[in-house]
Amino acid sequence: MLSEIGWKVHLVSSALDQGDRTNSELDHHCIDIERAPAPLADLRALIQMTILLSKLKPEIVVGATPKASFLSLTAGFLARIPTRVYFLWGLRLETTSGPYRRLLWTIERLTAKFSTHVVAVSPSLRDSYLRENLVRPQKVELVSHGSSKGVNLETFRPASQSEGPGLSEEFGAIGLVPGVPVIGFFGRLNEDKGLQALADARNILWHKQVDHQVLVVGNDETNGIFAEKLNLAGRPAVFLGGVRDLARYYRMIDVLCLPTLREGMPNVCLEAAASGVPVVVSRVTGAIDAVEEGITGLVVEAGSPESLADALQTLISQTKLRNKLATASRPWVSARFNEADVCQAYIRFFERLEKNPIDISGEFPT
Repeated sequence: MLSEIGWKVHLVSSALDQGDRTNSELDHHCIDIERAPAPLADLRALIQMTILLSKLKPEIVVGATPKASFLSLTAGFLARIPTRVYFLWGLRLETTSGPYRRLLWTIERLTAKFSTHVVAVSPSLRDSYLRENLVRPQKVELVSHGSSKGVNLETFRPASQSEGPGLSEEFGAIGLVPGVPVIGFFGRLNEDKGLQALADARNILWHKQVDHQVLVVGNDETNGIFAEKLNLAGRPAVFLGGVRDLARYYRMIDVLCLPTLREGMPNVCLEAAASGVPVVVSRVTGAIDAVEEGITGLVVEAGSPESLADALQTLISQTKLRNKLATASRPWVSARFNEADVCQAYIRFFERLEKNPIDISGEFPT
């Protein structure tokens, strides 16, 4: 995005995928960052990052994801980088308690202090961050309607008539049954995604004799625990694991279900909307900004299998309503989260920072 308009962009990460390696417009730097707390490894990464930033002397440093943001923005402060931006993509502490929650709160607080700007990816995430007293209100902002990158409307689109036979063939090849409504779950398999509620909702639907099947796309972080729970004797779930090209799988499902317990701004809901697929989401941070309730999907109470089952049954059994929501979904996401528009908004944001590199926090003057 920025490199295309003449900015010099350096990418720092633990590992680079093939797409990053082949992007000649970016300079890559690998620093190992462990996802879980690891004091010695984290200190080593902080030192390496501080040395790197002191050498590069960028005008702006941007951090995203909790651990990488804490390390990169602390290093940016130590290296005296004038503008330090924290991309707030989620608030992990929302689903924790006790000492671990206090630890995460402290890390978030420090990350915000070492930042000059905090950019939340959704309005509700911004509000949650402020309620936690993690940052001064004038320091956190929203770019456009939110989202980390928007949605590519050419990639994510409804199925065309010409590709129907090919999709039908692949439909059967991956184990889906023609003629039975498909509920899709796309995302990492972990407890925070609300998979226990989905498993229980499937059982409720089954006892109500609401025939359906579930397509699960995403990496399993539970060692198979939820893979087993999501299965039903009569209709085992279809698990594809992690895939690089999600677009065609949206065109195979009737409803996207995300019973998550917390989010930043779930891209899967926006991608589903662009594909003409209604969504069912929990009433939690981030997720509520990715759907227009009653227009593009339904919102249920978090952690309630009964509420989730009712919403899924409504969309499975009421074809007319499902089609109505599907028809409204693409125009809604196009008006708010078109990738081209979101990227332009971020470009304007960075251009503003370039012209006015001021630490508005007043906590750590540069």
